[in-house]
This record gives sequence, structure tokens and C-alpha cells, in this order.
Amino acid sequence: MQEAVKKICSWQYANCVDLWVAFISLNIHDYDLQPLLYTIIQIINGVAVLFPGPRYMPLRVKCIQWLNTLSESSGVFIPITSLVLDILEYKIGKESSKPGKVFSFSSAVKVSTNFTYPELGFLCGLHGEAV
Repeated sequence: MQEAVKKICSWQYANCVDLWVAFISLNIHDYDLQPLLYTIIQIINGVAVLFPGPRYMPLRVKCIQWLNTLSESSGVFIPITSLVLDILEYKIGKESSKPGKVFSFSSAVKVSTNFTYPELGFLCGLHGEAV
């Protein structure tokens, strides 16, 4: 089970979904892709609700973007309100009367310490420094 979850939460999986969304969006009116459209909508909705924690919020935002792209290109209404409200109302911390900690998306993206990139601007951008 853990192996399957790791595969779903990988860049390879996200890039595949991104490719399918682009393909369907561009060809929805030229070919009969309605069954494929509804299938990919179900897959994206499943991925969006599979990971509820703050670490996966960028993935959930990407799922919302995919759903919006599909909705715009196909003309089919895809409800995303619950996904958006879950992100906006998310509180970090235990369920109590205390407010949750402030969540920063910039701290959720992690890069390996041995990652090297030739541009200095990339590393300075990670640390919030000017080039």
C-alpha cells in the first residue's frame, strides 16, 4: 500500500496526469473523449483528497488547476469549491480552541542538500536572497 501511495505522490505521476490533461484539453472537441474526460476527473479528485496534510497542499493546488483547465476546455462544470475551501480553511495543529500555526508554502517545498544547479539565481531564490 505504501509503495502505491509513493508512486501516486511522485513527479512522474504528476507529469503523466499533466500530459493527459493537456491532451484532453486540446482534443476534446475534435474527438469523442468524454469517457476519458470523466475518468481523468475522477482520478484527479481522488488524488486531491488522498493526502490531507499541509505537506501536500501544492499537489492539491495543482489538482485544482488541472480540474479548472479541463472544465474550461470542455465546457463541463467541475465542482472544486470543496477542494478550495479545504485549503483556505486548513489549520495546522490539533483540534482545539487555539488557532493553528501559520502555514507557508515556501517551507513545504524541499530540495535535497546535495542538489546542485548551475544558476546562482535558483539557490538565492530558495533562501530569499537577491542575486
